[in-house]
Amino acid sequence: MRPVTFFILVLFILGTSFASEEYEIDSNYESTNCEFYIDSFYLESKSHYGIPDVSMVTNFKVNKQWGKLLRIGQWVKFEEKSNNKKNEMFVFGDYDRSIEFLIKKTREMDREILEFAYFIDIERPEGEKVRLWQSNERSNFKISDVMSGLTYETSIPYGKREYANQLVELFNQKRSCL
Repeated sequence: MRPVTFFILVLFILGTSFASEEYEIDSNYESTNCEFYIDSFYLESKSHYGIPDVSMVTNFKVNKQWGKLLRIGQWVKFEEKSNNKKNEMFVFGDYDRSIEFLIKKTREMDREILEFAYFIDIERPEGEKVRLWQSNERSNFKISDVMSGLTYETSIPYGKREYANQLVELFNQKRSCL
């Protein structure tokens, strides 16, 4: 069976907060059995009429699960450069949409992503709801690590995409699953 492809654009829209989960997570585990992996990662930079727009984009592959897939998501820790305040946020995606978290949008919104990790929520056949995490071997990913080494760029209207090298740690699970 072919894996399902998901995209999460990590973006927080000014003044919007995400609702809390509709369910409680019973257990947290590392994703170590190819339940899902990161297929690609890039930073997208655009400028239209002088308004900067920078996003972090992730492409997931989710394989068949033992149980029902409830949600995919990302945990992000970031700093608002305007007030040096550190924040954390869960960003969710599903089959129907992507969720975006802007790093930079106008002069009022300028964020530095400090660290991040990915997860999927599964409801097991017996009803237990588990969250399977993918991180950098029990720590979290950092943009500087993910975008280290040789990256490559493509042009898009009004900007560019800079793709992470498939040899960085972010893709370890992908390499072990293929």
